[in-house]
Amino acid sequence: MDIGIFTRTFQRENISKVLGAISKCGYRAAHLSFESAGLESLPIKISDKKIGEIKGAQDSFKVYLTSASGTFNMAHPDAKVREEGLHRLNVIAEACSKLSIPLISLCSGTLNPKDKWAPHPDNGSKEAWSVMLKTMQKAVKISEKHKVSIGIEPELTNVVSSPKKAYKLISELRSERVKVILDPANLFEIASKEEARSIILSALDLLDSNIAMVHAKDRNSAGDFVLPGGGVVPFEWLINELHTRKLNVPVVAHGFEESKAKSVLIYLKSCL
Repeated sequence: MDIGIFTRTFQRENISKVLGAISKCGYRAAHLSFESAGLESLPIKISDKKIGEIKGAQDSFKVYLTSASGTFNMAHPDAKVREEGLHRLNVIAEACSKLSIPLISLCSGTLNPKDKWAPHPDNGSKEAWSVMLKTMQKAVKISEKHKVSIGIEPELTNVVSSPKKAYKLISELRSERVKVILDPANLFEIASKEEARSIILSALDLLDSNIAMVHAKDRNSAGDFVLPGGGVVPFEWLINELHTRKLNVPVVAHGFEESKAKSVLIYLKSCL
């Protein structure tokens, strides 16, 4: 089981220095943001030279790129915005195929046009689901073309707001390329340790082999995001559950500054 970190945690001038810093910190896996390679988060073009730079950095520092970001608002009310996102996703998927990156993270989106992570009162409507589903169907064709998987994370503020809706999406798309990224701290806002464990267990039971990655993020009893191990998410139990279920998926940490990266790694290793 690989323990990874988001590349954007380390702000450096190029991808070689980013992966070098990640390796020096002790991580052997990472989730790639193309911004870390000097590109836009959703590049319109990725040159062969840039592919070579990323591949060279991977090989030099022995950091496995578990996944890459491809998030855009898949439920955006403007069809042109959705089509532009799909065009850029195709660019990313082609690059990931060349780099042997198996998974691209996506965002099911929101009807809020200003922020893809912001809520909207109609996100639970049939109309919102229909818009998101049509975008996702096109994304599936892209993923199948380039032989990479796409991962949707249940987010309380998005159209796919729960594990049940993630399962519904998988059932409707019927593609082995569609996976789930499980962030336990995004399954609830406020919960006790016992409630958090019950919520996470239900998600594991429902999604099981569809899970391709787990994010290491935590919430305290007030609902604030905190470092893994500082809140109510039972990571030692969770990692043991993944092992018991033979879900050998990467556990990728994010949401904190670089100065905390080493202590987070030490904590997550202690949970193995």
